[in-house]
Amino acid sequence: MQPTELLKEGQSLRRHDRAESIACFEESIQRAESVNDEMLISNALTELAIELIEIGQTTALGRAKSLLNRSTYLLDKLDIDQSLSNSIQSVNQIAVTKQQKTHIVYAQGLLSLQEGNFREAIAQFERISKNYADDHEMSATLNQSLAEAYIALGDFKTCLSYLEIPTSIAQKGNNYEQLGRINLHLDRYALAKDYFERSLDIALENDDKYLRIQAFIGLSQVAIAEEQWENAVTVIKEVISELEEPLDLHLSAYLYLNLAEAKLGMGKMLEAQEYVENYAIPRFEKLQNQHGLACGKRTLARILSCSLSKGMDEISEESIEAIADEFLEALIIFEKYGIPQEKAKTLYDLSYLYTLCHESRNRYQFQGKAVRSLEQALTILEQLRDDSPALVSKIEISLNELMGGFVFL
Repeated sequence: MQPTELLKEGQSLRRHDRAESIACFEESIQRAESVNDEMLISNALTELAIELIEIGQTTALGRAKSLLNRSTYLLDKLDIDQSLSNSIQSVNQIAVTKQQKTHIVYAQGLLSLQEGNFREAIAQFERISKNYADDHEMSATLNQSLAEAYIALGDFKTCLSYLEIPTSIAQKGNNYEQLGRINLHLDRYALAKDYFERSLDIALENDDKYLRIQAFIGLSQVAIAEEQWENAVTVIKEVISELEEPLDLHLSAYLYLNLAEAKLGMGKMLEAQEYVENYAIPRFEKLQNQHGLACGKRTLARILSCSLSKGMDEISEESIEAIADEFLEALIIFEKYGIPQEKAKTLYDLSYLYTLCHESRNRYQFQGKAVRSLEQALTILEQLRDDSPALVSKIEISLNELMGGFVFL
């Protein structure tokens, strides 16, 4: 099979088999190198980098960065060679080289997005948006990547402006999945479920394994939000059984975290704690995924807070401060990534922990901390009230109750 055919094969396999897709790109590089076709080598390097970025592991991201650097070097070399020639063919090659350089910047944006550098990713995507003005399919893909960055930042209003009607069925499926997540964040559960189901239908029609997994993850999160715990557990365990580690390690890490959330809702504290400590957090640590680690710490702290409230553990100043440290560590990480909603949720959960202290000696000290946590959460969400109406409402209700009589329901 020729290098170009291997590239196309690798691209088609992306939706079905990540390992085979990577193998195709690897072989395409080798065959392009054997004929010393630097443009083909650059294309294959970039496509392989994009696939490695999807894996999310530190080693994969490091290799992706190296591949993109090498791809850029080859194109810069071709630029010099082409500038020395005035032929018509050379002029056409310059245009092709420019297009490939644009694709490398797109890949670098995906890398920034995966590493949590959301603002940098947006800048990279916007820098090349004009270059795809006449390529409707790639323009739609770029807009979906921009939407992904704004979802991460919690700016759903801006995100929606990028979710135009896509040009292909596969893109429409991704579009529906993103709309599902947005509506889930906005607590519009029925609408979120509808979008996830539409995405799932397209995934099944096109045998798109990874879109199907993302749709099921979304449906499990809707089930958790609607307190359909058993349904959530069933869906999550089914999806986990389809994953292939280590390539799908980041997906399994978040799924185990969702499983812990469902077990917490069922009141099975020990099982929930086990899923976080033994399954989710170790995977995030292996991935060196700081965002996931922060989510894990917050979920663990919520489980420990719930154990205190149900009398499973002794409430003391020391136990409250120890759990608070988990919340604060998560808060520091969310601050680093600039994710306002996650910061506000963490402060809201922290305020609940502080209200658990009923000892007269420390009660008002901790309830004062609870009030300050809620006030800080509202300040963080001041510019994003329309993007977080349900969260803002919960925080305001809790704050009014505390200020009215130091009672937290």
